[in-house]
Amino acid sequence: MALGIRMALSLAIYMVNTHLVNFTKDAGMSATSAALLMTIVGTVSVAGKIIAGHLADKIGSKRIVIFCAALMALEMLWLSAPSGANALQLSAVIYGLAYGGSFALMNTIVAEAFGVKFIGQILGIINLGSAVGSLLGPWLAGYVFGYYRQLFYCLHDCSRNLSGCRNLWPNIPRERARQRIPQDIRSNTDSI
Repeated sequence: MALGIRMALSLAIYMVNTHLVNFTKDAGMSATSAALLMTIVGTVSVAGKIIAGHLADKIGSKRIVIFCAALMALEMLWLSAPSGANALQLSAVIYGLAYGGSFALMNTIVAEAFGVKFIGQILGIINLGSAVGSLLGPWLAGYVFGYYRQLFYCLHDCSRNLSGCRNLWPNIPRERARQRIPQDIRSNTDSI
């Protein structure tokens, strides 16, 4: 299940990341302005990773990832509606924060859910889903070239469904998850 969630999330994200510039150029923006949106997404995603990591320590990784997935779903709706350059730039900022936050915490959620004894093998399998999603996402977006509105509605549905997957994800209270992490690792992270 984690493999499928990671694949669907990567599929949706790489579809957007690959074709955001073409989408905005077709909407009437210059190539430079359209490329600026990808720069905004990438730059702001760094802040999203830092903020999400901080918030995850306070309220839990699972909640932050669910919030970020829901926020990305809302961004797909906003992006699919006609809007000007300023609205698209604000959308890129919010999308970048959500994108950065969701990916930064996926490995933490896996460690909380399954423990760290076989974390390398588990992450290797789950990241296979990410690789398949990032392989198929750009191809699928190119295949439906010219149907951007439908594409972004599809991505919205995909992101919305992912945010609903929280009911399927193992429900692990925060303290029990912390007990699965070995004491020497936990003591290093507690001081941060």
